[in-house]
Amino acid sequence: MARKLLLSFLLSFLLSFLLSFLLNFLLFFLLFFARWHKSYPQAIRWPTRLLSSTSPQRDNLLCRRRL
Repeated sequence: MARKLLLSFLLSFLLSFLLSFLLNFLLFFLLFFARWHKSYPQAIRWPTRLLSSTSPQRDNLLCRRRL
């Protein structure tokens, strides 16, 4: 009984770890490809523009917030 419980716990832990890793991997690649491909919608592209430090859009946004 204890062995079955331990096995089910390990299996559920492994499945949750793999699922979270897969979701993080997919999110990273979505943002990475959205940065380089202009065919992605604007809603996906804007967070990556804010992440780049030399982006003129980010500088304009910061100036507008100060005003």
